[in-house]
Amino acid sequence: MKNWGKIKLNKNSVPNETVFRIIGNLKLKIKNKKILDLGYGTGSNLREFHKRGGKIYGADIRKESIFKMIKEFKSLKKNFLICDFNSAFPEFKNKMDLMLCKDTYYYIKEKNRINFLINCKKNLNKNGIIILQYIQNFLVQDYNRKDFSINLNTVAKTKKYFQRGNNIKLIQTNKILGEINKAKLKIKTNLFDISTHLKNKKYISINRYIILKNE
Repeated sequence: MKNWGKIKLNKNSVPNETVFRIIGNLKLKIKNKKILDLGYGTGSNLREFHKRGGKIYGADIRKESIFKMIKEFKSLKKNFLICDFNSAFPEFKNKMDLMLCKDTYYYIKEKNRINFLINCKKNLNKNGIIILQYIQNFLVQDYNRKDFSINLNTVAKTKKYFQRGNNIKLIQTNKILGEINKAKLKIKTNLFDISTHLKNKKYISINRYIILKNE
């Protein structure tokens, strides 16, 4: 976690397909809605929200991320803040209609996570939505196999997500559900997807998306 702010950005990243599939399936309106991406990295999802007419806001610990978005969206420079979620939460004048927290939650220390979610709720409009994603399981497959079959029941599970230079401990689902309950957020629905990466086919990520609502 201490290396969170030093992770290099993937310059070739694109908007996350699953995020926008969720938005489409739930028929969430984007145009003129205030959208905050917590830990937005390269900003590819924010750019897509902007193309769809959303009013975008972002917070990230990396100065590189903030400066890049301010340079690109000069008229919106007040909408992008440097923030370490372990010690603070980004405060904007407006409450948000939608928050995205993807590949961010497991970088927040356990003692700070409930307060993080409480702050999300505090800064969310009534009937607002939070899309919270985390890696539920991280699997190691036999990359020497020559066929295309993968039996997830026989793939080795790990307790960490092996990210170069910053391995992170996976969070147990019951922990996250308990934290959501204590923050008094409601679960609208949830789903998962499976991903591998071209650079290293050895690893399989089981990604869980929890859609939370503020009532």
